[in-house]
Amino acid sequence: MADEVKITNEKSVKNSNNSHLSKKDINRAWFRWWLLAETSNNFERMQGVSWAAAIGPTLKKLYKDPDELKDALKRNTVFFNTEGIWGGLIMGSTIALEEQKSKNPEMDGELITSYKTGLMGPVAGLGDTIDWSTFYTLVLAGASAVAATGSWLAALIVAAAGIAMYFEGLFFTRIGYSQGRKSILSILRSGRIGQALEWANILALMMIGSMTLDCIIKVTTQKM
Repeated sequence: MADEVKITNEKSVKNSNNSHLSKKDINRAWFRWWLLAETSNNFERMQGVSWAAAIGPTLKKLYKDPDELKDALKRNTVFFNTEGIWGGLIMGSTIALEEQKSKNPEMDGELITSYKTGLMGPVAGLGDTIDWSTFYTLVLAGASAVAATGSWLAALIVAAAGIAMYFEGLFFTRIGYSQGRKSILSILRSGRIGQALEWANILALMMIGSMTLDCIIKVTTQKM
């Protein structure tokens, strides 16, 4: 009887510490972040509340003890501000760190806070430059040119860009989780980022040049 009780208790402990996350958990965290990233902006915490709301269900699965869950929510509600799509890298790797802490309570929670705070600036710089200043600007310019002709395809172009950026962030979140904090450091240290920025700038200049030439031709034709 005592052996049966012991086995039952061991199973209970094992189940209570079973914090393995599924692919669905990671996808859900990204989906919530995609919806909420810019909804809680304020001078005190910026995106902090949205971040906690996005990662909250994952933390509930990781931390069964109410006090541990409370501490996890507190450190994920502090000031945070980054570009939402590339912020998926931080989201995924933060979840990986929280999973490690749930299995190793002696791990310092301040490490996770410092990690997020240290990376939010560099990641925001990448996301704002590559996605919003280059990719999305070119998409809007192209869609505007199409819209000027009266075509409804312009709306589809913008919608397709939004869908593509959603899956871009989902990809970043999955990579961040699978590779942990090493993923962002390897990206920041890689020369591929510089190459991507260079090609983006070349593409932007080509688009601007093409649009300028098109305007000159139209103006010249109208005068003639």
